[in-house]
Amino acid sequence: MIGRERELMAISIAIMAKEHCLLVGPPGTAKSLLVEKVCAASKLRYWRFLCHKFMTPDDLMGPISMQGLRDDSYRRNLHGIATCDIAFLDEVFKASAAGLNTLLSVMEERQVFNPNATNIPLLSILAASNELPQGDDAYLLGALADRLMVKVIVEPLPANLWKQLLMYSSDLDNIPVVKPIDNWNDVQFNEQLLDDLVSLREECEKQAIIISDRRFRKSLKIIHAHAVYHGREYATKKDLMVLRHCWWNTIEESRKLATFLPVWVNPTGAEIEKLMDEATNILLACKSSQKAGKERFAEMGEALDKTMGICERLAQLDAPDELAKCQSYQKEIARLVRTGSHT
Repeated sequence: MIGRERELMAISIAIMAKEHCLLVGPPGTAKSLLVEKVCAASKLRYWRFLCHKFMTPDDLMGPISMQGLRDDSYRRNLHGIATCDIAFLDEVFKASAAGLNTLLSVMEERQVFNPNATNIPLLSILAASNELPQGDDAYLLGALADRLMVKVIVEPLPANLWKQLLMYSSDLDNIPVVKPIDNWNDVQFNEQLLDDLVSLREECEKQAIIISDRRFRKSLKIIHAHAVYHGREYATKKDLMVLRHCWWNTIEESRKLATFLPVWVNPTGAEIEKLMDEATNILLACKSSQKAGKERFAEMGEALDKTMGICERLAQLDAPDELAKCQSYQKEIARLVRTGSHT
């Protein structure tokens, strides 16, 4: 799907780890479509429900069996969340108290009572909301939010992808096929990675980002799923980057993680990314410049000097691919100087 690689990764990792995922974003940003496509490509049984303040456990698990009542047995005709692999719950924070209590039990235990405890095939709940709960609602819904292990903010597509969006064909090309990981008891983590995870939690608490013990423990599953998703058998420190989609509860915390986590996990990689962003912005500024004559030459000369400095630093950081790309930016800027082109 166009421009939704990050969201597809988050959904896939949640399913692989058999954990739950939250997509937060305005209407019309393809939240439900993303879930539908992943389930279709992976041949997973999918059920969708729009949460509301009047919902009941019957809406989620199925109605009470009339035949059961005649037989003096309180049981349900199970459907919905009790019979699917993936449940997509839209506007999940608008669930009623009764619906919320049902969800909390199902999310943690993967069981319903019918009338005795019955295991259900549910792999993951993939939830969506147009906004995060605020104030008292955030406190009351804290238990639900904490069980939504993976969280992604879904933004409208940027302008450079609008034309591709118009040409998009809604097939299953480039949609990952997801297979849940079953052999969790066989997964091994090296001691250094565990120490890194503890150190990262300590750093988060210094930043006033508090991670619950449940979320901290389950992070290992997400980290391993991230490694497998990217074709690696074992997780390494760079897989801790996935925690930028796990260890936050507010937009402010999300921004903090996005800022310091790349530097903490991979200082060199973070610097390279920053340098490339700077080089890209310099090139875009040159292409859009409306200056002419001496002012234009002065502007382009300054841009060439800046990109030269970036190239030198990339060479020091041993980043050959990024260096080659930055050098191509230099050639493009030089071409703009020679031709006086603005495009």
